[in-house]
Amino acid sequence: MHAKLLTVLLFLLLLGPAVQARDTDLEFLVEKIKLDYPVFREKTQHINFDSFVTRTIAANSDTFRAMALIVDFFKDRHLDLVRTRAASPVDTALCQAGYRDVMRYFGRQQRLQRYEGFWVNDYNNCIIALKQEGRRPLAYRGYVIASRDSSILRPGMTALDFEQDAAGAYFGMFVSGYTGSRFYVTTRFRSDTLFTTGANSKWRKLPHFDPGLLRNLPVFDKRVRGGLLDEDNYLVVLPGNTEDNTLLADSIVRRDYKKIAGAKNLIIDLRNNLGGTIRTYFPLMPFIYTGPIARTDGDVYCTEDGIRNEEESLAAYCRQGAVDSGQLKAWKALIEEKKTKIGSFVSGYTDTLFYDSVMRKPQQVGIIINYACQSAAEMMLLECRQSKKVMLFGEHTMGAIDQLNYFPIPLPSGKYRLMMATGKRKIPPGGAPIDGRGIYPDVPISDAEPDWIQFVKTYYEKH
Repeated sequence: MHAKLLTVLLFLLLLGPAVQARDTDLEFLVEKIKLDYPVFREKTQHINFDSFVTRTIAANSDTFRAMALIVDFFKDRHLDLVRTRAASPVDTALCQAGYRDVMRYFGRQQRLQRYEGFWVNDYNNCIIALKQEGRRPLAYRGYVIASRDSSILRPGMTALDFEQDAAGAYFGMFVSGYTGSRFYVTTRFRSDTLFTTGANSKWRKLPHFDPGLLRNLPVFDKRVRGGLLDEDNYLVVLPGNTEDNTLLADSIVRRDYKKIAGAKNLIIDLRNNLGGTIRTYFPLMPFIYTGPIARTDGDVYCTEDGIRNEEESLAAYCRQGAVDSGQLKAWKALIEEKKTKIGSFVSGYTDTLFYDSVMRKPQQVGIIINYACQSAAEMMLLECRQSKKVMLFGEHTMGAIDQLNYFPIPLPSGKYRLMMATGKRKIPPGGAPIDGRGIYPDVPISDAEPDWIQFVKTYYEKH
């Protein structure tokens, strides 16, 4: 009897810190959303948010999932929860066993369930085996079968784990093939042979698993690049608005200015551009411009956490050297203004882009977009679409622009980061929200179309 009692007490002692960490992280996350999220009151005015949180926590013993569901309530890509790679160590033995089991399953299974099989993503960096793990609710798990970087995506590990919700979509955990971080995404099957995991990947079903497939597929290049396709068409591929790509875009325009200015058509491939800095596309604007362009702007929400993050960014800027004294003075003044307006907005500066003249060529600008374009990429689209030269091709974007920017807030356990939006977009008169809807193309391109760039070229040849 005493031995059993000691065992129970020991179990409770061991469990105590874990339970406390769970409660602390959950309480902290909810508090920060209430205090820091710019549109918290707008999005919760028709719901008892505290009751929703209580029900969600009670129904989900997994802390990560419970917090992810709370965050997902707001349907905002600028409010996100990330579990760090360091907080998710990979068990090598478990991966090896998982790989053997799933390959054995597909080796002997004669009739697979609807979505079961081998899938490759559009970054060509991972192949998974998707296996049905439950029926009520319908659930699937994606096991890594091959990857370009096995230190991040180890064969046999779970890279996807999702179940169907009441709306028919799937919600679950996803592991980034680039960082190893984990987050929850909404997965949607477009057909029996294609699905998307949020803005992170588009997956195509393979007829069978080929161990050498990844080696024969092109590596996805995240760098901006440009060049003539032929005498009529200049192509710029802009897969991300990073600081490095900003420098590259500027150098490409300087190098090829005459080629771009002499081409009949400028084709900009924006696919898989998750956003970043709006400065990246500035060098292209003279070729796109046909008249004044109203810049996309927003109001900044003032919070203590946001100010603390901005002060850290300012200090980092000063440490790097080559400080612009005018910018430094304005930045400091803005921070001081925010300190006087905690819990309210500071209006952003509304600007209009003017150039002295309109370039005769390119005559037409075709921008290719897809499911993954979001944030700064969508800001580019809103601005470029004001030009008479521009047409959008492809599929609708993710829709993540009504709240702008974000900064990380570490949770107390150190396992998670809450990515918090800093402000909201000024929607012009007659405009509409874009979050969750996306920006639609003028000319749709089907998933079945093998070469979207060639599609745009052919379109311009015929029109």
